[in-house]
Amino acid sequence: MEFDETNVDIDVDNANNSLSHFMQSKEFFESLDILLKSDEEELSKENDVEQEKNLKKAINLINPYQEQPYLLDPHLEAIVKPIIELLRSYIKSVNAASLVLSNNISIVSSKDIIKVPVKIQRLFMLMYYIMKIRGFKTILKFFSHEVADLEPTFYFLVVLNTKDFNAWETRYVLLIWLSLICIIPFDLKTVDSKASGSEGKKEKFPLVDHIIDLSKFYLKVTGKERDAAAVLLSRLLTRRDIAEAYLLDYIQWARDEVKKVTDVFTITGIFTSLCAIYKLGQRQTLLPTLETAWPCLFILEENKTFANNTLVRKMSVKLAQRFGLCYLKPKVASWRYQRGNRSLRDNLEVSDKTGIDPSNVHQSLKDSEEEEEEIPDQIEEIIEILLNGLRNKDTVVRWSAAKGIGRLSQRLPQELADDVIGSLFELFSENTYTRNDVLEISAVSDYTWHGACLAIAELARRGLLLPERLSEVIPWVGKALKFDLKRGAHSIGSHVRDAACYVCWSFARAYAPDVLAPHVPELANYLVVVSVFDREVNVRRASSAAFQENVGRLGNFPHGIEIITEADYFAVGNRVNAFLNISEKIAEFEEYRYHLIDHLSTITITNWDKPMRELASKALNRLTRLDLDYMINKVLPLLIPQTLSPDSQIRHGALFAVGDICLAWSTIQGNDKSWIEKHKLLITQISSIIGSLPENVFTDFGSEVTCQAATHCIAGLAKAGWPINNDILKEWKNVVYDLLSRKDEYGQEIAVDAVEALITEYGIDGQEIEKYPLFTRGFSLALGLIKFKNIKEYLEPALDALIISATVQQTRVWNDAETRRNSILSVTKIAKNLGNDFKTGKN
Repeated sequence: MEFDETNVDIDVDNANNSLSHFMQSKEFFESLDILLKSDEEELSKENDVEQEKNLKKAINLINPYQEQPYLLDPHLEAIVKPIIELLRSYIKSVNAASLVLSNNISIVSSKDIIKVPVKIQRLFMLMYYIMKIRGFKTILKFFSHEVADLEPTFYFLVVLNTKDFNAWETRYVLLIWLSLICIIPFDLKTVDSKASGSEGKKEKFPLVDHIIDLSKFYLKVTGKERDAAAVLLSRLLTRRDIAEAYLLDYIQWARDEVKKVTDVFTITGIFTSLCAIYKLGQRQTLLPTLETAWPCLFILEENKTFANNTLVRKMSVKLAQRFGLCYLKPKVASWRYQRGNRSLRDNLEVSDKTGIDPSNVHQSLKDSEEEEEEIPDQIEEIIEILLNGLRNKDTVVRWSAAKGIGRLSQRLPQELADDVIGSLFELFSENTYTRNDVLEISAVSDYTWHGACLAIAELARRGLLLPERLSEVIPWVGKALKFDLKRGAHSIGSHVRDAACYVCWSFARAYAPDVLAPHVPELANYLVVVSVFDREVNVRRASSAAFQENVGRLGNFPHGIEIITEADYFAVGNRVNAFLNISEKIAEFEEYRYHLIDHLSTITITNWDKPMRELASKALNRLTRLDLDYMINKVLPLLIPQTLSPDSQIRHGALFAVGDICLAWSTIQGNDKSWIEKHKLLITQISSIIGSLPENVFTDFGSEVTCQAATHCIAGLAKAGWPINNDILKEWKNVVYDLLSRKDEYGQEIAVDAVEALITEYGIDGQEIEKYPLFTRGFSLALGLIKFKNIKEYLEPALDALIISATVQQTRVWNDAETRRNSILSVTKIAKNLGNDFKTGKN
């Protein structure tokens, strides 16, 4: 039987929406009932197709619940038990044990390899999908696990065709099932029908040998059976009665295999099993095996074949973590910070005061004495492996290393844990340098910063980052929240900013309001800025969630309730709304206003992404009304020099921002023109910006960006009624006309807007109209903006030109559809503007 998982349809609408219960339970149970009652002997070709469709339907009905699998919980028993009972009955009826010819299970006659009926395979497949959605640990609760199930289930697995690639779900479910049966609270020797009657602590017996041998075989396969075999081995070998006789032998086998193996799937399976063993086993049982297993940690150094494999690196880091936890006694550090009361309601009720007695929540370190404990030398090497894991290029490796550092630090003495924290700070400062008293991070690794942020968050969440360290870590977190490194035509750093939001979220979970109070202004401003001005939607939402967590648990973030009402998870999802609407509402609170403005004028306005710079400019336009003096005295003097920057991106953002701020400035002043004389010097500087731009910025490769920005700036200044002389006006018009003549449609729209503003404010003479070149998209669109009432003598030539350009031309070069469209639009606008004065024909 073949079944293509890629053909399983997923209801996208249901998958993306939040569900409330198992809505399709009736249809699912109908399909399940048909699958259970189908008769294999009466299964015709037509019925087989129907059964296949029925299986696909059942899978499609539960697939949408992968994000909310707990909704299936009330129905799991009714789903799983009938399937397992039927499978169990079939397995017993096969009597596979009698098909095994000898004690060596690898010797099975080809005629004894059974062909599993299609109906049974379908049920195993459905069971796999149920496990996939809800997790095998939850599903196993409803599996049969009687003593009598062990041998039939195992020998049934033995006689399956291992080369049947369409039955891998069957093998996976059987291995997982065996992992449950093998932990039955009975001596396995009493279950093994082939075991000898001798007694001994380290006696071995055939059934366990066979299970281990078969599991070793499946550890080397490429499919999901490898993961199931690792689970089976970990549960079997960590039994007390089995560990004494088999665990050390298996560890030795694993060590020898990883040294000589060249297959990545084999080493992945072995590492997975070792990680599971050192997670489930008792510490006293595992300690004697550590020396034997220790060389496994350094396989990546010895064998470069696996160095680029993400999963192997992840498992190597995880194994180091498990070894460390085994070396250290399980305990919770007495020196850790303990918050105490964490009531959200209490914090909200006392938002204007702490309301928590520090003496009740912060245990004095002086009163806690560390027990004398010798820390093994291997811990230092393990910590080094984990710290190096934080630098790894793969997120899953860094995340595993971060969790490992958090777990190990919880068992370390304060002095050693403090050294670990110091090492994390060193990761932040790696490859940084100071220039003009400013810390430069352009040369740092985004992987290292991401890993360091994850580790700091894990330590803080566990109370291992003591309050005295907050003053050191928060500045680094602030830099991580703004982390954005340009790489070619894009930037990297969104994952670092996301991890920094996790750090801020963990602060809210870990510390009392009085502890974080000195840092609240910094944290609040950092999070607000990222919530509204970050480029990535997931980072904006992460920051909003962290801000909300801090407001709820600490209660001392300024105007917290008002802000989370505006900047909630869904509101910040729209970038334009976040930039233009939410930021304006938040900026009404003085505590956040200037941080928002500074971020826009220094960081966002220089962003690598052009739409981000333009959005920042629009946001500055809106925020100008809240504090015009700050814009005039602080922001504009900062932006004006940047308009002449050799970097086209900085130049583009500054020109856009100057035009929009000046437009808002003029709008606020209204009819009061006293501002012109008061700020004469600043106005003169702004007026001369366009003329000061080097000529090559309008002609070099990529000059479109600067032309668009300069034209937008001109449009803003013209709409503002900027006081200029004729020479400056001529410079402005030359720039605008240059952009009009280009093929860039977006640039033409900006230029047409500027032409309209220039004509409205400063007028136009006939000589300029005569200079308009025909058959160009931009100029044909701009002609429609001219008010011909005052210069009627140019109306007829203009209309003639537009009519000609609106018709199909014989010359292919001039036969441009956009030009014809723009010409027709311009004729329509001219007719509307002239109204009854509009005449056709020649006078």
